[in-house]
Amino acid sequence: MVVITSRQCSCSDKVAEHAKEHVPHLIAQSRALMDKDYTKAIKSALEEEEALLLEEYDSGQDENAFSGSTVAICLVDLSSGILTTGNLGDSHVILGEAEGSSDAKQVKTTRLSEEHTPADLREEKRIVEAGGVVNWTSGRSLNMSRTLGDLQYKTPLNNRGSHYLSRSQERASGKKDKNNADFLSSNPAISEVRLDMTNHYALLLTTDGVTDILDDTAIVDRAAKLFWESLRPATEVADEITRESTIQPQSDNATCVTAFFKGDEG
Repeated sequence: MVVITSRQCSCSDKVAEHAKEHVPHLIAQSRALMDKDYTKAIKSALEEEEALLLEEYDSGQDENAFSGSTVAICLVDLSSGILTTGNLGDSHVILGEAEGSSDAKQVKTTRLSEEHTPADLREEKRIVEAGGVVNWTSGRSLNMSRTLGDLQYKTPLNNRGSHYLSRSQERASGKKDKNNADFLSSNPAISEVRLDMTNHYALLLTTDGVTDILDDTAIVDRAAKLFWESLRPATEVADEITRESTIQPQSDNATCVTAFFKGDEG
C-alpha cells in the first residue's frame, strides 16, 4: 500500500498530515481490504477520513475548514495480479511496464490517475449543480475540484446561509436560496490494472510539483534507468526524481514515492 498527500489551497498542511497518519490505517483495518474489494477499501477510507476531520472541526479544530490536501493511493495485490489506484486533485499515479524483462529502454508509460480541476467541464458542471461558482478572476476560490478537507466548501459547512466562514467561501457560493451539495468532492477517481506476471513494473506516486515540471514518460524512463540499470535503491530513485523537479525554474513542492516489482512477486 502506498499513500501520498500534498497540502492544497491553504497555508496549512494539517489535513495532509492528518491523512498521511490515518488513511493507511483506515484502509488496512477495512473489511473491504480483507474481501479484496480494493475500490471500496479506498473509497471507504476517504469517507471515514472526511468524517474524522468534520468530527474534529465540531470539537473546535477550526483549521479543518480551511486546510485541504490532494491524495494518491495505490494498492498492489501481487497474488491476484491486481493494482488499484485512487486519487483526489493533482497528485498522480504513473505506471511503467517493461514486457518480459526489466529493460529500461522498453518501458510503456501509463498515467492511472485523473486531474481534478474546475477547468474540466465535467467538474465545473458538478460544482455549479452543487450550488457553487467557479471564479476565474484573481483570487479564485477553487483551485482543485476534489480534495480531502477544505470543509468550508462541503456540507454541512457550506449551508450556513449568509454566515460565511471566509471570503473565499462566499465567492464560491452560488445558489444561496437552496441547500448546497459539496462544491469540492472527496469521491476519488479509481483505476484498476491487471498485472502481467511476466512483466516488470515501475510505480510512481507524485505530487504536482513533479508532474507539472517533468513529462510522465521522462519520469518513468529516468526512474527505470536509475533502478534497473544503475541499481539504485527505490528510495534514492524517488529522491532523484524529486531533486530534478525542484531544481527547475518555477518549481513547486515535490513529493515522489517509487516501487519496482515483477507482476507475480515482490
